[in-house]
Amino acid sequence: MADETVTIQGRFTYILFRADNTGYTVARFTMHDAKETRITIAGILPDLELGMLYEVEGKYVNHPKYGMQFQAVSLTMPLPNEREGIIRYLSGVRFPGIGRTAAGKIVDALGDECLELIRNEPDCVQRISGLSEKQKTSLVNGMQREDEGMEALIRFLNTASLSMRNIVRLNQTYGKEAVEKLRENPYRVMEECDGFGFETADKMALSIGITPDDPRRKKAYLIHLAAKAVMNTGNSYVSESALEHAYERDIRDESFAEALQAAISCGSLFREEDRIYPSRQYASEITIARFLQSYPYNSLEPVSEQDLSEHLNAIQETEEIRYDETQIEAVKAFFDNDILIITGGPGTGKTTLVKAL
Repeated sequence: MADETVTIQGRFTYILFRADNTGYTVARFTMHDAKETRITIAGILPDLELGMLYEVEGKYVNHPKYGMQFQAVSLTMPLPNEREGIIRYLSGVRFPGIGRTAAGKIVDALGDECLELIRNEPDCVQRISGLSEKQKTSLVNGMQREDEGMEALIRFLNTASLSMRNIVRLNQTYGKEAVEKLRENPYRVMEECDGFGFETADKMALSIGITPDDPRRKKAYLIHLAAKAVMNTGNSYVSESALEHAYERDIRDESFAEALQAAISCGSLFREEDRIYPSRQYASEITIARFLQSYPYNSLEPVSEQDLSEHLNAIQETEEIRYDETQIEAVKAFFDNDILIITGGPGTGKTTLVKAL
């Protein structure tokens, strides 16, 4: 049972914990079964409406501290399709001012498919006699409100195999406009939404009908290649010729110039002569250059080789350390240059060197 993915139905009754920045939630849940079994559900979830009917997909897991829980992977709010269920739904907390009597009138006037009908054709409520304008407004608003776009987003991405964590991130970034913005250009998430790289954006794009030869995809892939190149080399730019070679190796057509111009036009890439910069690296380089240009430098008095050796020997004895030749050369360079950049991986002696400086 613990390894099996199942779908359960029921109502959330109490929220034990929720982290608003991530959406991670722990809540009490009463299952819609004969025993009304009560369980604890945990996972990355949208804002919950207590008392409303949900279908939750996930697995039962045995938490080492809190015992058996249901680890949620996704959830939906199904529309009831039987008369009594529809009446209970319409007379619930989502529709202020509508009680069981008014709910019965709605079902009588519009039929068992009334919920989908109201959601898709809000003007149909004018066919319901015996309801005030306030009740009709409550009915339409309740059906159109979808957790700030979360339900619509889940339906829109139902074939993209995105985790609930990523769907919550999209909802937090774009809100009700998420579906519209993603339909316009799903690759925008690479620069606008934390945690999205090209692979995730591409999976989402292809699932909603973007073709492999779409110009938006080619531009996004070029931006991805430039970012990957500077990350792998430690530079702030990649040469245009190297970037073109990598692009044509994978894309296998002659669209490089067009994709590059599109990426430059939208500010995702910058060009200086043969150097292509990702926007963040370019901005960082400009910021650092301006800082160094305006920095109030102070000239140091010349230091003799003998004084330097004596001080280094004293530090090595006091700290019980031993500097190698490259570290000693770096200390000497500190006194001979206006700017000194110290680089090296973990454990290469950067902190030890700073002690000497």
